[in-house]
Amino acid sequence: MAANLRTWHVLGWNGTDKIYEQNFRHYDFSDKQMKELLQRLLCRQMSEQEVANATMRRRKGEGPRVLDVQSNRTGDRFILSVGDTPHFTAVVIDVDV
Repeated sequence: MAANLRTWHVLGWNGTDKIYEQNFRHYDFSDKQMKELLQRLLCRQMSEQEVANATMRRRKGEGPRVLDVQSNRTGDRFILSVGDTPHFTAVVIDVDV
């Protein structure tokens, strides 16, 4: 019987083009660290001015910024996502080892 390894499955997309895919052991990243990784991966795809604009202080009533990481729990799946085009996601999955 195969054992399962809890894993972060990270994907990056630019439109319909996959630009990044990597698995990491779940215990190597806290949720906060994974959010930071997703933000850093997105910043690599942005211009310096886009990064500065996305980092500026928000005005009252403004919606989320492109670097705001969204989290969603659907059943037993935990999903983090950041960006629009491009965007990155991290999903916790079990991988057979």
